[in-house]
Amino acid sequence: MLETVRARGYTIERSTPATARLRDLLGELDSLSERSRPTVTALLHEIAAIEYLDEDLVAGRRYPVGVMSAPAFGRDSEAALNISVYVWADLDRAAIRRVGDRLSAAAITITEAIGGTLPAAFPRP
Repeated sequence: MLETVRARGYTIERSTPATARLRDLLGELDSLSERSRPTVTALLHEIAAIEYLDEDLVAGRRYPVGVMSAPAFGRDSEAALNISVYVWADLDRAAIRRVGDRLSAAAITITEAIGGTLPAAFPRP
């Protein structure tokens, strides 16, 4: 699985009905303190961490997508930052790829802005 994600350049995390219900419930909790929000966000991230592989994505279907992420790299070509988009929507394969391409482009821009170096095998959109 890691090879597929590396070749694509970004992750696509599934959103399940249970995570959608939890997200909706947490969205209604106006009283959630600013101090608690990072913990709740981390919990949601852990619950949703099941990846779509390219072969899972068939044309003509929609897929519940939670979070998509791509790395920005430091001078040593090691991941220095994780850039994420919280999608929380049903997307078709083409829409997922459009978001992924924009996310990868943003990660490349950030890598360049921080003086980082892309690994030779990192895909360019």
